[in-house]
Amino acid sequence: MPPTTPSAVEEAAFMTDILNNLDDSFWNAVPTPDPSPQKPIPNRNLTPRRQAGKAAAPSPSKVFSAGDVDMAALLEGAEDWDWDDTTSEFLTPKKSPLKKKFGIPSPPSYVPETCTRCVVQCISSEHAQKNLTVKVEASGERRRVILRDDWMATDVRIGDIINVLGTFDLATTSSSSIIRSITITAKSNLLILHPDLLLTATALSNAPQCRRKPLLSNLVRSTSDTTPALVWGNMLHEVMQSCLSENRWETSWVDDKIEQVILKGLNELIKIDVTIEQAKREVTTRAKGLLAFSEKYISEFPKVSLP
Repeated sequence: MPPTTPSAVEEAAFMTDILNNLDDSFWNAVPTPDPSPQKPIPNRNLTPRRQAGKAAAPSPSKVFSAGDVDMAALLEGAEDWDWDDTTSEFLTPKKSPLKKKFGIPSPPSYVPETCTRCVVQCISSEHAQKNLTVKVEASGERRRVILRDDWMATDVRIGDIINVLGTFDLATTSSSSIIRSITITAKSNLLILHPDLLLTATALSNAPQCRRKPLLSNLVRSTSDTTPALVWGNMLHEVMQSCLSENRWETSWVDDKIEQVILKGLNELIKIDVTIEQAKREVTTRAKGLLAFSEKYISEFPKVSLP
């Protein structure tokens, strides 16, 4: 339904009804003042602008002329001047010294601890320490290693190989054969017993429950996971590692290394039921590519790759 437009009579009646409800207070009300009246602007004495085209006259005290300088007094005694004595410092104005730039200091370079490989020859214990008399493998020199704190519980025996991480100092007590010693405590220096025996983190985590468990787990393994391909790959990997470390790739030298690796892995051959001769034949066949590999990739200088 469309909206209806009111007539003029209806609009007049509507306005009359609205105005009848207003009393005299609406018409006599005082207007509300402005909440933020504008503050009067103070009368400031502004500097008058200079007229364009007129330059300011210079101060008389700053105007000089050539006639005001007494040249005779200025050049008096010039014939006695030493013109060779005019150094660069006299002619050139001094420059202010350069400010030092403080950059971020570079971190100190890492210096590894000295590692000394020794053989234990004698062991003696005292009240608060254990004394080891060792022989350095490289020089044959006899030295003393003192174990304190928790290091006293180390199961060291005569004939064991140890690595000592730290610096040996001159011995405090006089001795005819031992002139250097080192003290290993909970705060300084380290000792590695049987450094040639590598243990995994899993084996170490099982040691607190049973000290024999890592050894038994290493000796008694499941034979179901051992395959001939795995055994040949491990042996060939060890042979190639020896070739890379010694940088020798002759056939006779590789054959000797193959024989050593096979004799060291007899327990793996028993698991796969293979004889020594069969193992030599298998590893030798797979090692034929070592010489070609060295000729192509191993060199003291880069080689040009020919298409």
